[in-house]
Amino acid sequence: MPLRRIYVLLVLFSCLRICAVFQLILEPSVCYYLFHCCL
Repeated sequence: MPLRRIYVLLVLFSCLRICAVFQLILEPSVCYYLFHCCL
């Protein structure tokens, strides 16, 4: 279903946005860890 693909993209996009915010405050390794947590 296309809806499921859209949902996955939305979750991934929000994860990347949170990741970008955390990268400003914390280390990029934390961003890497959060990205794998979302996946």
